[in-house]
Amino acid sequence: MERSVLLVDDEASMRDLLGRVLERRQATVWKAGNGEEALELFSVHRPQVVLLDVKLPGMEGPQILTKMKEISPDARIFFLTGAEDSRFSSPEKVEALGADGCFLKPVDIDELLRTVFSPR
Repeated sequence: MERSVLLVDDEASMRDLLGRVLERRQATVWKAGNGEEALELFSVHRPQVVLLDVKLPGMEGPQILTKMKEISPDARIFFLTGAEDSRFSSPEKVEALGADGCFLKPVDIDELLRTVFSPR
């Protein structure tokens, strides 16, 4: 099953690692290191799935998610976070922010692949 994925993380090593894993599974992957770049790529490519870091320079993940949902309300967007943050402590809280889920870093690759490649 083919997927298009926008991977947004300010850590180049995280973008490269997850990007390689997804590309090996035949995903088309676009990478962004900040919110502005992410919104530009999202607007142009309209990926099926977005993996969005919570802590980014300039604009945080929840702000970016809101803007992405204005562009495409049905977008599947998942947060990536390494931080203990009460906003992401339960699926209900993540859903209330508009996200489809949240992956804690270090990311469980098998879980991420199941999620990215699962039908909606």
